[in-house]
Amino acid sequence: MDHLIIKSPIDGYVVSRMVDPGDMCIPGKPLLTIEGGDVVKFQATVREGLAGIIKKGQKIQVYVDAIGKEITGDIREIIYSMDRTSRDFTIKIQLPNVKGLFPGMFGKAFIPTGWKETILIPEKSVQRVGQVEFVYCKENGKSVIRHIKTGKLYGEDIEILSGLNEGDILIIRE
Repeated sequence: MDHLIIKSPIDGYVVSRMVDPGDMCIPGKPLLTIEGGDVVKFQATVREGLAGIIKKGQKIQVYVDAIGKEITGDIREIIYSMDRTSRDFTIKIQLPNVKGLFPGMFGKAFIPTGWKETILIPEKSVQRVGQVEFVYCKENGKSVIRHIKTGKLYGEDIEILSGLNEGDILIIRE
């Protein structure tokens, strides 16, 4: 009995094997699934309300938890067949092959829905006592405490939802 060597037309990883050594092969039946090459496909489920915003070819940021990186990809396919219970649809995003990125990894796609202006301050300037958040500001040459409410974290900066105005001078204690 001769042995057969199967060569792949692309570089990649075997992600599933449909036959085992010794199995009979049937013409047309897939033997292996190989993923890899220069791109990785990311699939995301998107809520129905965003159907009018998303366009094929649009650039999308995808954050992959396992490698701690945000990667920019292009929407290559939109499958508008809605899930009947969740009212969601699927998009497929093509990502560049980044070191450490493998098929099947979990990630989050960030879909821009609009712009808003907000106040960002260094997160290290926020003081917390229990659930109370505050910062020190300079007013009339004196240090005063301003109670604030924070929102999302953007890198080392944090969004201010209330308590500060544009132009307020912070005192950052290190």
